Amino acid sequence: MSHDSNKWNQILNLDDFFTRIYNYHQNNGFWCMFINDMLQLVQFAFVVFFVVFLSCCIDYDKLGLSDPSISDAIDWSGLSRIHGFVALLAIIAIFYWSWKCFKFIWNTTKYSEIKLFYKDVLKINEDDISNLDWLEVQSKLIESQKEVQLCLHKENLTELDISNRIMRTVNYKVAMINKNVLPYSFQFPLLGQRVFLSKVLMANLEFIIFTGPWAPFKNSWKLDERYKKRELREVLAERLSKYITYLAFFNFLLMPFIFIWQFIFHLVHYAEIVKREPGFLGVRMWSLYSRHFLRHYNELNHEFDARLKRAYIPANKYLNLFTSPMLVIIAKNIGFFAGAILLVLVTLTLINEELLFADNIPLAITVLGITVSVCRLLYLTLTKCFVLRHL
Repeated sequence: MSHDSNKWNQILNLDDFFTRIYNYHQNNGFWCMFINDMLQLVQFAFVVFFVVFLSCCIDYDKLGLSDPSISDAIDWSGLSRIHGFVALLAIIAIFYWSWKCFKFIWNTTKYSEIKLFYKDVLKINEDDISNLDWLEVQSKLIESQKEVQLCLHKENLTELDISNRIMRTVNYKVAMINKNVLPYSFQFPLLGQRVFLSKVLMANLEFIIFTGPWAPFKNSWKLDERYKKRELREVLAERLSKYITYLAFFNFLLMPFIFIWQFIFHLVHYAEIVKREPGFLGVRMWSLYSRHFLRHYNELNHEFDARLKRAYIPANKYLNLFTSPMLVIIAKNIGFFAGAILLVLVTLTLINEELLFADNIPLAITVLGITVSVCRLLYLTLTKCFVLRHL
């Protein structure tokens, strides 16, 4: 065994190590991950700068003139006069971006080690990763245990050992959802009992249970021994409840900024898609709750995604059984009124092209077009008929 292989002996955190090996394969190697993470940082910085630029560096009064000039309306000196809510939003964004940069550097260092492991131990080059499926990589990983003692407690590794390590945290979450341990069902005014499990809520739950400094689990997988002692449970539960209260208050303070960021990001991300394909707004997707409730234990991401894709069409047909006649009537009539107004505006712009540059006319045409498309999609979807015995 070479000296280079000795450094892979007895990996302390096999959960993290195997997870990075799996992510390395699923994301097509080091450079694809590096470029993607770097562009995510650039994208975040661009959105923040773009919002600050539109808020402080544009004189919108000059754009309202009869002969507007974009160059005359831009005032770069506005960057030195940032104040109030925009300044606070920019400061929070800079701190978050700095944390993302630190995480990017840390992940780059870790995945550069995984790149060496693929090359030196698994004998897989960077260019060959996209041509191999996970089962082939996994078989090489199992064989490497005979030469490089990755796991100290077992002489031989199996597929189940690797899956258990990779999916340990996900298995905990799936079990907590199925056993109704995690809060995902809430009583809403007028709406009654509804399932609500957003990405932000799940991120907070993961921080509370697995990754936070006061989490019951150590290193995201091992339960703190104190929680196994019955006489300490009430004390630990009260302490954890106090920390959850602190975290909830912190979330409440950040709520306006999180909402604004989510709104701006989704607006920038989906604006072109919605304009080109308005029916995108009516596309059904698997909820985060369903992605945990329907998941099997030790089911890796690529296997689970493939199963959900196969189930999408029959699930969509099943949901179409439950139509809402009232919603069909409302969508049909809203689409009628919006279409009539849209027809008039389009006809007027064909007669007089200068109306395209009039105030609010392009915006009205865009909004009405999206409204007609969404209502038409709702009407066609809700009026489809499927026979239950054919599903």
